[in-house]
Amino acid sequence: MRIKIRLFAVLREKAGFDEIPLDVEEGSTAAEVAQILMKKYPALRPMADIALFAVNTEYVDANYFLTENDELALIPPVSGGMQRAHITPDILDTKAITQSVHKPEYGAVTTFEGVVRQQNLGRTVAYLVYDAYIPMAEAEMERIAIEAEEKWGSMGVSMSHRTGRLEIGEVSIVVAVASGHRKESFEACRYIVDQIKTRVPIWKKEIWEDGEEWIGTSGSSAE
Repeated sequence: MRIKIRLFAVLREKAGFDEIPLDVEEGSTAAEVAQILMKKYPALRPMADIALFAVNTEYVDANYFLTENDELALIPPVSGGMQRAHITPDILDTKAITQSVHKPEYGAVTTFEGVVRQQNLGRTVAYLVYDAYIPMAEAEMERIAIEAEEKWGSMGVSMSHRTGRLEIGEVSIVVAVASGHRKESFEACRYIVDQIKTRVPIWKKEIWEDGEEWIGTSGSSAE
Protein backbone atom coordinates (compact mmCIF):
# COMPACT_ATOMS: atom_id res chain seq x y z
CA MET A 1 0.00 0.00 0.00
CA ARG A 2 1.06 3.59 -0.51
CA ILE A 3 1.17 6.22 2.23
CA LYS A 4 2.58 9.72 2.47
CA ILE A 5 5.40 10.65 4.86
CA ARG A 6 5.72 14.17 6.25
CA LEU A 7 8.70 15.50 8.19
CA PHE A 8 9.15 18.79 10.03
CA ALA A 9 11.90 21.01 11.40
CA VAL A 10 15.09 19.09 12.28
CA LEU A 11 13.75 15.85 10.76
CA ARG A 12 13.11 17.60 7.45
CA GLU A 13 16.61 19.05 7.44
CA LYS A 14 18.28 15.73 8.25
CA ALA A 15 16.35 13.79 5.60
CA GLY A 16 16.46 16.51 2.95
CA PHE A 17 12.73 16.46 2.17
CA ASP A 18 9.45 17.44 3.78
CA GLU A 19 7.13 14.87 2.22
CA ILE A 20 7.40 11.77 0.04
CA PRO A 21 5.17 8.85 -0.98
CA LEU A 22 6.23 5.50 0.44
CA ASP A 23 5.13 1.97 -0.43
CA VAL A 24 4.86 -0.30 2.63
CA GLU A 25 3.30 -3.65 3.48
CA GLU A 26 -0.37 -3.88 4.41
CA GLY A 27 -0.86 -3.68 8.16
CA SER A 28 2.37 -1.81 8.85
CA THR A 29 2.50 0.17 12.08
CA ALA A 30 3.77 3.71 12.53
CA ALA A 31 6.85 2.37 14.32
CA GLU A 32 7.61 -0.12 11.55
CA VAL A 33 7.41 2.59 8.91
CA ALA A 34 9.66 4.79 11.04
CA GLN A 35 12.24 1.99 11.10
CA ILE A 36 12.11 1.78 7.31
CA LEU A 37 12.79 5.51 7.15
CA MET A 38 15.69 5.24 9.59
CA LYS A 39 17.31 2.61 7.36
CA LYS A 40 16.83 4.68 4.21
CA TYR A 41 17.88 7.93 5.89
CA PRO A 42 20.44 7.13 8.64
CA ALA A 43 20.64 10.80 9.64
CA LEU A 44 17.19 10.38 11.22
CA ARG A 45 18.29 7.65 13.64
CA PRO A 46 19.26 9.95 16.56
CA MET A 47 15.63 11.14 16.65
CA ALA A 48 14.12 7.66 16.60
CA ASP A 49 13.22 7.50 20.29
CA ILE A 50 11.88 11.04 20.73
CA ALA A 51 9.79 11.74 17.62
CA LEU A 52 6.00 11.60 17.95
CA PHE A 53 3.63 10.14 15.37
CA ALA A 54 0.53 11.70 13.81
CA VAL A 55 -1.72 10.10 11.20
CA ASN A 56 -4.00 12.36 9.19
CA THR A 57 -3.30 15.20 11.68
CA GLU A 58 -4.21 13.08 14.74
CA TYR A 59 -1.59 11.96 17.28
CA VAL A 60 -1.25 8.17 17.46
CA ASP A 61 0.96 5.72 19.33
CA ALA A 62 3.76 3.72 17.76
CA ASN A 63 1.60 0.60 17.32
CA TYR A 64 -1.05 2.35 15.21
CA PHE A 65 -1.89 0.35 12.05
CA LEU A 66 -1.67 2.35 8.85
CA THR A 67 -4.01 2.04 5.87
CA GLU A 68 -3.87 3.01 2.21
CA ASN A 69 -3.36 6.74 1.56
CA ASP A 70 -2.68 7.60 5.20
CA GLU A 71 -0.45 10.58 5.90
CA LEU A 72 2.13 9.70 8.55
CA ALA A 73 3.90 12.66 10.12
CA LEU A 74 7.01 12.28 12.27
CA ILE A 75 7.04 15.17 14.71
CA PRO A 76 10.23 16.17 16.54
CA PRO A 77 10.14 17.49 20.12
CA VAL A 78 8.88 21.04 20.41
CA SER A 79 9.60 23.92 22.80
CA GLY A 80 13.32 24.15 22.27
CA GLY A 81 13.73 20.44 21.67
CA MET A 82 12.48 19.46 25.14
CA GLN A 83 9.82 16.84 25.66
CA ARG A 84 6.91 18.58 27.38
CA ALA A 85 4.90 15.56 28.53
CA HIS A 86 6.23 12.97 30.96
CA ILE A 87 4.63 9.91 32.55
CA THR A 88 6.88 8.50 35.25
CA PRO A 89 6.87 6.35 38.40
CA ASP A 90 9.41 8.71 39.97
CA ILE A 91 8.72 11.48 42.49
CA LEU A 92 7.93 14.73 40.68
CA ASP A 93 10.27 17.68 41.13
CA THR A 94 7.91 20.65 40.96
CA LYS A 95 10.70 23.21 41.16
CA ALA A 96 12.62 21.67 38.26
CA ILE A 97 9.47 21.34 36.15
CA THR A 98 8.62 24.99 36.77
CA GLN A 99 12.16 26.15 36.03
CA SER A 100 12.10 24.30 32.71
CA VAL A 101 9.49 26.70 31.27
CA HIS A 102 11.24 29.94 32.28
CA LYS A 103 12.43 32.22 29.46
CA PRO A 104 13.38 35.90 29.49
CA GLU A 105 10.39 36.83 27.34
CA TYR A 106 7.85 35.32 29.74
CA GLY A 107 6.53 37.49 32.56
CA ALA A 108 4.17 35.01 34.24
CA VAL A 109 4.48 31.39 35.39
CA THR A 110 1.57 29.33 36.71
CA THR A 111 2.21 25.95 38.32
CA PHE A 112 -0.44 23.42 39.33
CA GLU A 113 0.15 20.50 41.68
CA GLY A 114 -2.34 17.70 42.17
CA VAL A 115 -1.86 16.11 45.60
CA VAL A 116 -3.21 12.82 46.96
CA ARG A 117 -5.83 13.65 49.59
CA GLN A 118 -7.05 11.48 52.44
CA GLN A 119 -10.79 11.98 52.03
CA ASN A 120 -12.90 11.43 48.90
CA LEU A 121 -16.67 11.00 48.65
CA GLY A 122 -16.92 10.40 52.39
CA ARG A 123 -14.32 7.63 52.46
CA THR A 124 -10.86 7.58 54.01
CA VAL A 125 -8.24 6.89 51.34
CA ALA A 126 -5.18 4.82 52.33
CA TYR A 127 -3.26 5.40 49.09
CA LEU A 128 -3.75 5.64 45.31
CA VAL A 129 -2.47 3.60 42.38
CA TYR A 130 -2.16 5.18 38.94
CA ASP A 131 -1.86 3.29 35.67
CA ALA A 132 -1.34 4.75 32.19
CA TYR A 133 -0.98 3.86 28.54
CA ILE A 134 2.26 5.82 28.42
CA PRO A 135 2.93 6.39 24.68
CA MET A 136 -0.65 7.44 24.01
CA ALA A 137 -0.86 9.50 27.21
CA GLU A 138 2.27 11.49 26.44
CA ALA A 139 1.17 12.06 22.84
CA GLU A 140 -2.26 13.31 23.95
CA MET A 141 -0.71 15.60 26.56
CA GLU A 142 1.49 17.09 23.85
CA ARG A 143 -1.57 17.64 21.70
CA ILE A 144 -3.27 19.45 24.59
CA ALA A 145 -0.23 21.73 24.92
CA ILE A 146 -0.45 22.54 21.21
CA GLU A 147 -4.15 23.37 21.62
CA ALA A 148 -3.31 25.73 24.49
CA GLU A 149 -0.75 27.50 22.30
CA GLU A 150 -3.34 27.88 19.57
CA LYS A 151 -5.74 29.48 22.06
CA TRP A 152 -3.36 31.68 24.08
CA GLY A 153 -0.26 32.12 21.94
CA SER A 154 3.39 31.21 22.42
CA MET A 155 4.15 29.79 25.86
CA GLY A 156 6.36 27.38 27.75
CA VAL A 157 4.62 24.21 28.92
CA SER A 158 5.79 21.22 30.96
CA MET A 159 3.50 18.44 32.23
CA SER A 160 4.37 15.42 34.37
CA HIS A 161 2.12 12.71 35.84
CA ARG A 162 3.10 9.86 38.14
CA THR A 163 2.19 6.20 37.90
CA GLY A 164 2.29 3.45 40.49
CA ARG A 165 1.52 3.72 44.21
CA LEU A 166 1.21 7.20 45.72
CA GLU A 167 0.82 7.90 49.42
CA ILE A 168 -1.30 10.61 51.02
CA GLY A 169 0.27 14.02 50.43
CA GLU A 170 2.36 12.97 47.43
CA VAL A 171 2.16 14.95 44.19
CA SER A 172 0.48 13.07 41.35
CA ILE A 173 0.61 15.71 38.61
CA VAL A 174 2.48 18.94 37.89
CA VAL A 175 1.62 21.35 35.09
CA ALA A 176 3.72 24.48 34.58
CA VAL A 177 2.84 27.20 32.06
CA ALA A 178 4.86 30.32 31.31
CA SER A 179 3.59 33.14 29.11
CA GLY A 180 3.90 36.85 28.56
CA HIS A 181 1.09 37.77 30.96
CA ARG A 182 -0.69 36.19 33.94
CA LYS A 183 -4.16 35.95 32.33
CA GLU A 184 -2.95 33.67 29.55
CA SER A 185 -0.80 31.67 31.97
CA PHE A 186 -3.68 31.06 34.42
CA GLU A 187 -6.21 30.17 31.73
CA ALA A 188 -3.88 27.90 29.77
CA CYS A 189 -2.79 26.02 32.89
CA ARG A 190 -6.38 25.36 33.92
CA TYR A 191 -7.29 24.27 30.40
CA ILE A 192 -4.38 21.83 30.26
CA VAL A 193 -5.18 20.31 33.67
CA ASP A 194 -8.88 19.93 32.82
CA GLN A 195 -8.12 18.31 29.47
CA ILE A 196 -5.59 15.91 30.96
CA LYS A 197 -8.19 14.73 33.49
CA THR A 198 -10.83 14.06 30.83
CA ARG A 199 -8.87 12.90 27.77
CA VAL A 200 -5.56 11.32 28.69
CA PRO A 201 -5.48 7.52 29.28
CA ILE A 202 -4.44 7.62 32.93
CA TRP A 203 -6.45 5.61 35.47
CA LYS A 204 -6.68 5.99 39.24
CA LYS A 205 -7.49 3.33 41.83
CA GLU A 206 -8.45 4.35 45.36
CA ILE A 207 -7.53 1.94 48.14
CA TRP A 208 -9.38 2.20 51.46
CA GLU A 209 -9.21 0.13 54.65
CA ASP A 210 -12.24 -1.90 53.57
CA GLY A 211 -11.97 -1.99 49.80
CA GLU A 212 -10.75 -0.44 46.59
CA GLU A 213 -12.12 0.94 43.32
CA TRP A 214 -10.93 2.21 39.96
CA ILE A 215 -12.40 5.70 39.90
CA GLY A 216 -14.87 6.32 37.09
CA THR A 217 -15.72 2.67 36.42
CA SER A 218 -18.72 2.35 38.76
CA GLY A 219 -20.38 5.71 38.48
CA SER A 220 -17.99 7.23 41.00
CA SER A 221 -16.07 10.43 40.43
CA ALA A 222 -13.23 12.34 41.98
CA GLU A 223 -11.56 15.65 41.33
